[in-house]
Amino acid sequence: MMTQFVHYQNKQPRDNRRNVNLNDSETMLFDAMSRITGTPIAIIIREFALRHAIRLIMDTDQSILDRIMNTGAPEHLQRG
Repeated sequence: MMTQFVHYQNKQPRDNRRNVNLNDSETMLFDAMSRITGTPIAIIIREFALRHAIRLIMDTDQSILDRIMNTGAPEHLQRG
């Protein structure tokens, strides 16, 4: 099983909801993973997103966090 999850009687409040638009092949992949593992698709996607975010932050070459921290205010403001 990909992950252990707890079914809560009351749903946890989530103030920062995001929508994910999947194409047909991505939907089929996540549907198959859900059926194989018994894990809801939303939990699979959330776990993948968190693992990927952690890998990006921990990247040893030059992490995204390092690049953000080493960028001066003018560079951040010019992107907008």
